[in-house]
Amino acid sequence: MQYKHRRPGKTHLHILLVDTSSSAVSGGALENVKGVIRTIAKQAYLNREKLCIIQFGNNNVSLVQPPKRPPKTFLPIENQITAGGGTPLRKALKYTESLFRRWNLHQQHLERSLYLFTDGRTNDRIEDIKLSGQLTVVDTESTVLRLGRSEQIAAILGADYVHLERC
Repeated sequence: MQYKHRRPGKTHLHILLVDTSSSAVSGGALENVKGVIRTIAKQAYLNREKLCIIQFGNNNVSLVQPPKRPPKTFLPIENQITAGGGTPLRKALKYTESLFRRWNLHQQHLERSLYLFTDGRTNDRIEDIKLSGQLTVVDTESTVLRLGRSEQIAAILGADYVHLERC
């Protein structure tokens, strides 16, 4: 077996956009999302990839972890993800769109995957938002009456769709 040297700047970046609004707490959805995030973070750590976590809720968007290799112990970062308030989906997507523009301009993080974890319970219009790269919408809706809005969001963004139960 021979070590294969990777060229600098080719590290894959996983961007996790996490809906932390009040509706995201119902049915234990946020805890399930954190479980999936732990799995992605562990794989990124083992594969020497980078991870970026952005949470949106309570009408705010905040960077939980900037793009870097995830720590071996992920609990302190996981504990920063808390829920409450409304769902500023448009604001979160516009924030991500601006990050992508900046990274493209500086030729940074060109190999990236974006995962949008949301229950889709928002009235925001997102038709004009264009995100480059691989995008997957992970539906976190866990209520008895499912509205299926996350699937609509995935269609609008031209993204792949998967329900959290299948992760």
